[in-house]
Amino acid sequence: MEFSPTDIIGNLDNKYYLRALVADGGSCKVFLGERIEFEKSDQPRFVAVKVFEASFLHDESGLGKIAICAEHMTLTKLDHPNIVKLLDYGAEGKLFTPNETIEGPVYFVTEFISNGTLLSLIKS
Repeated sequence: MEFSPTDIIGNLDNKYYLRALVADGGSCKVFLGERIEFEKSDQPRFVAVKVFEASFLHDESGLGKIAICAEHMTLTKLDHPNIVKLLDYGAEGKLFTPNETIEGPVYFVTEFISNGTLLSLIKS
């Protein structure tokens, strides 16, 4: 079954409620998310949820999945006050690994920065 980020506004993986579309790129959409059980976590209540497009994930060349894996590996290694932290990631109930067949949307969860997009900050 093919998934598109516009299909999942609402509850994602029983962990996040997607409240609004914040940004729309070529390979993904970014939503303002709210943690469903934020009071039981040391993570922030509001987060950015990056959901990859199904067409990017399931392209015939496999390059989309490789790019997602590379981004994940990079984000897990970065720790700097000027870079948003990767807080969570997944693919509809199971953790995302490069050799897995993915059935649902793949998503990354990062800190939500309310100052706008990186592009808008660069332009200002």
